[in-house]
Amino acid sequence: MAGIILQLLALLYVAISLIVTSSLGSDAHSEDVHRAAIAAIASIYVTGVGYAFGWNSIQYLIHAEMLPSSVRTLGTSILMCIHYANRFALTKAVPTMTLADALQSKGRFWFFFVVAFLGFLWGMFLLPETSEMIR
Repeated sequence: MAGIILQLLALLYVAISLIVTSSLGSDAHSEDVHRAAIAAIASIYVTGVGYAFGWNSIQYLIHAEMLPSSVRTLGTSILMCIHYANRFALTKAVPTMTLADALQSKGRFWFFFVVAFLGFLWGMFLLPETSEMIR
C-alpha cells in the first residue's frame, strides 16, 4: 500500500500545482513558480515509482494468493488477458483526454487521483486479507 499512497500524494501535488499555477496567469515567472514546476515534473516520475511498488505488483499478487492451485493457471491467464486489454484501452483513452475540448491538464490529474484513490479504498476495504487463507 505504500506505493499506492506515494502515487496518490504525487498525483495530488501535480493536480494542486496545476490549479495554483494556472490561477497565477502567464506573467508569473518567479523562482518559486519555477521550483514548483520542477517539483511537479519530478512528481510525475514519483507517480511511476509509486505505481511500480503499488498497482504494478499487486495485480500479480492478488490472483497468486487468492486463487486455489487447481484453477490458478486458468485464472491467471484470464486475469492477464483482462489486464493487457485494460492497458490497451488506456493507450486509446489517454490521448483522447489530451484533446482541447476534453479534460484540461488539471482535470486529467484530478481524474487520475480520484481513480487511484478509489482503488486505494478498494484495496483497503474490499480486498481480502490472504495471510489466513488455506491453500
